[in-house]
Amino acid sequence: MKRSHIHPAGQFDSFRAELPRLQGNLLGETQERDIGAWWPAGLQPNGLPLVVCLASYLNTGPSLTGWRAFGETLPERLDRLYGEGRLGPVTVVFIDSYNRLGGNQFVNSPIIGNWCDALADDLIPLIEARYGCGGAGRRGVFGHSSGGFGALHNLAMRPDVWSAAASHAGDCGFELVYKSELYKALRVLAGYDFKLDDFLDQFWLQEKPKGDQISALMMLAMAASYDPSDDRQDHLRLRLPVTLDTGEIIPARWANWIAHDPLSFAAARRDAFASAAFLYFDCGTQDEYNILYGSRRLSQLFSSHNIAHDFREFDGGHGTIGPRYEVSLPLMVSTLSCAERSLHID
Repeated sequence: MKRSHIHPAGQFDSFRAELPRLQGNLLGETQERDIGAWWPAGLQPNGLPLVVCLASYLNTGPSLTGWRAFGETLPERLDRLYGEGRLGPVTVVFIDSYNRLGGNQFVNSPIIGNWCDALADDLIPLIEARYGCGGAGRRGVFGHSSGGFGALHNLAMRPDVWSAAASHAGDCGFELVYKSELYKALRVLAGYDFKLDDFLDQFWLQEKPKGDQISALMMLAMAASYDPSDDRQDHLRLRLPVTLDTGEIIPARWANWIAHDPLSFAAARRDAFASAAFLYFDCGTQDEYNILYGSRRLSQLFSSHNIAHDFREFDGGHGTIGPRYEVSLPLMVSTLSCAERSLHID
């Protein structure tokens, strides 16, 4: 018997709904998305704080909630935390964010879709109308890796919607995180003569893609998020920020990537972060993408602007983040639970 089964299982509701602001994305991905919501056993979701989980790259909402032979799914972890009295009452929402590029950064992108707007203006009203949870001052967002980056980005861009964010090993310090991956991508894509449709088609025909092929896919997802081409003749509008033959950084394109680095937008949007009721981020001291160093700089930046935040380091790498939710979520939910409820449903 898995550990969480000794605690009553919370309620889990799943449904499919349209997020209109994803319409027209150049990947041709559907705006209809699978959505799941968890709340504690013995309670109803109405009146509870609302937190939204953003999946890491190559993951999605259903993969976080599905059955596992070993370990806990995230809903099982929530069951246990609530059963142990460590987590307050809350509604937690999961969403399918997958696409042909393997995931996204939850930013507005013509290629992947306007995910930042879709979360704030489509998903939140939908969830609050369905369950009666959340409301102004009682909404949080959290995630790991790309999802952690997305949590920080969405808090920064939409402080009118989000009051709390928790980022676990979220992408930060792009100079250190992405450059080595870009050159892996160049080597792989050269084998397809940089015909990106051919690479994507062949990638998804494989049963087990190789590591460098995954790096290539990931860099295309980052390019789609940070620097989509304005060339309307290119139906995918994907481009890398380096020259294809010599691998030299193209300054104007790389500047578009850097503008999305939390180290850049945290400074530019410090008022949004300063208004947050709860701001948490952490990173493993052996993080394979060097995110630790950017995270330390981010903490220093927040401190220099007197922005309240909770930054923690832990012994570990980029993966196996699950136990870190046991640190951030109880703190986030406790903060949101103290906020005065103001729920407006059109």
